[in-house]
Amino acid sequence: MGNRITNTQRFRASAGNEPAVQQFLAGILQQSSMPLKFRNDVRLAVEELFCNIASYAYGAEGGVVDVTVSIDDDIRFATVILADDGREFDPFAYERKRAIGDLTLVGVGGLGILLVKRLMDECSYHRVHERNEVTITKRWDIVNKGTEALAEAARVIRETEGLEYNAPERSQKPLTDDDLTLVVGGLTMPELPFLRPLAQSALA
Repeated sequence: MGNRITNTQRFRASAGNEPAVQQFLAGILQQSSMPLKFRNDVRLAVEELFCNIASYAYGAEGGVVDVTVSIDDDIRFATVILADDGREFDPFAYERKRAIGDLTLVGVGGLGILLVKRLMDECSYHRVHERNEVTITKRWDIVNKGTEALAEAARVIRETEGLEYNAPERSQKPLTDDDLTLVVGGLTMPELPFLRPLAQSALA
């Protein structure tokens, strides 16, 4: 698994080519440490954006879309850029109008773009050298840090299994993995005083 990956591929701007885009994207994402759920989020966002370009960027003559995927496993950060030579069009402008309550200005595909913004950490549009460039980014560092902390806490518990402790909830029983959960991804730590130092150590 490489620490940094960047690859670009050109596709005809046709909805029928979306599966080929997904195959290209999946092949790169699976080389990273990005969790599966996050990979699926990126693929869903790219699907929406590519189909949007295929539908609205060009006329009957058609055109192309360049898809560039960059992944940095060291900082756990992924960027996808979709660039086309079609008519100038900022897909996120419609979502901004929706955000201020003007649903009549959302336009076709506006709600799909709203989904993209919900799934991604950052989204941007630029007109560069007569080209449209849409950039989306996804991070997974926070989730991984939490997962690593949880795994470390579970390891400490397993190492101390068989030891006895005094607690009002459970007296003279061995520790189990259920005794310690960290505040990660909605999980909560039980209010057991003897576990607080352990949790603080795992979160450090």
